Amino acid sequence: MSSMPTRELPSVLTHMDCQETNRIVTRFGGWKLRPDDPRAVPARYVLSCVSEDEDGTVCGETSRPSADAGAVAEWARTHTWLDQDHRSYSLDAASVPMVLVPEEEPA
Repeated sequence: MSSMPTRELPSVLTHMDCQETNRIVTRFGGWKLRPDDPRAVPARYVLSCVSEDEDGTVCGETSRPSADAGAVAEWARTHTWLDQDHRSYSLDAASVPMVLVPEEEPA
């Protein structure tokens, strides 16, 4: 088994093609994470039933992915209506576009 050749990394990262240094300009201050513009990419929600049957097996049935949280909640209501012991759910996926922005916009 041969080992991978090693290469020393420069002390300052550079672009591989032009050897110029990377520069990142940031400003000091607070930043906050907020939902991105909802028109860009819609959120997607998926619920799973985590209720256990009498023998201890987890149901595991899942809703269809939906951009509408209300549609996922309606799936849960319908699932519970079909089997009234199934009342525990897990939000398996909530893909919500987020963006990091400064707390105060620069003047």
